[in-house]
Amino acid sequence: MRRLGAGFVHPTNNSYRLEPVSIHEVVNRLGINILHEVGITGKGVRIGIIDSGVYENHPDLRNNIRFYESLADDGDKKDYIGHGTHVAGIVKAFAPDSELYVVKVIGKKGICGLDRIISALSILYHRGVNVINMSLGADVNCCVSSISLMINMHKDTVHVASIGNEDGERATCMCPAMIPRVIAVGSVDPVTFEPAEFTSRGPGCFGSHKPLVVAPGGSLTHCIVSTFSPDAMNGAGHMYACMSGTSQASPMIAGLIALIIQFAREHGEYVDLSDALIELAGGKYNIVTGYGIPRIKSRQSFIEAIHRNIYRPKGTGSMIINTIMIIKLIEKLLFR
Repeated sequence: MRRLGAGFVHPTNNSYRLEPVSIHEVVNRLGINILHEVGITGKGVRIGIIDSGVYENHPDLRNNIRFYESLADDGDKKDYIGHGTHVAGIVKAFAPDSELYVVKVIGKKGICGLDRIISALSILYHRGVNVINMSLGADVNCCVSSISLMINMHKDTVHVASIGNEDGERATCMCPAMIPRVIAVGSVDPVTFEPAEFTSRGPGCFGSHKPLVVAPGGSLTHCIVSTFSPDAMNGAGHMYACMSGTSQASPMIAGLIALIIQFAREHGEYVDLSDALIELAGGKYNIVTGYGIPRIKSRQSFIEAIHRNIYRPKGTGSMIINTIMIIKLIEKLLFR
């Protein structure tokens, strides 16, 4: 069985005594607080988190968690790594009123089968989530695979994934970030905004632009302070911790997407989210930092960026119904 490597959880903690940066400081530096101040907080947006679980009773998270299921080998809902709780706290900081739908796939060993990710995706699709964050990765080519097929079938769900912490001269984009329909996110230092030393590079499958964007997930100098699980092994019962990696960058973009979705809903619009992120980033693409860091300079500039990326859905109602029937049939064949 193919397995997800532990690269998405190892050296992302503060074992190197990195300088801490509060997640709330990152929120302010990117201008996300400008949106919060006018009520754009991710209200009503469902965000799925596929990770190592979450500490359900954390005071910063318990009011946002709407659904939690464990598929991990250890058979319970405790977050023994703290990784998923840390990711959830970052999502909450960016989209404080979003609804969190968590599926635990990673247990004490820090790895899981690729089939478990597919099962988690299926659960979240049936729960009607709008955005799915996957701060994990496997060093396998999944350009043509069951997970790629599944993601391509669910075009109404936005998939966000960390590109990986592999670095290197060659293309190191990991699965599922390499899949064209997945928004791959790299990491930059939260103080200097320079590319993190470890952030993996593009391109992705079939030459797709990876990463699409980057966010201040940390570097080998600075780490991000967010929520943590007191159940984590060697966590000494702490409720907050400092971690660094593309795993921390990905949920920042997932949270920002939730804000865009809320705004678009309230105005009855459909927005090309990838193009909106590219415009908010404003850079020229390269294989290390993608199009750059999406930032909110002002409420008006945010509104203009969204309006420039509005589209009208194509097709008729009967076509949509037929597509849904086909998707359900394929899922039955895949998971029976």
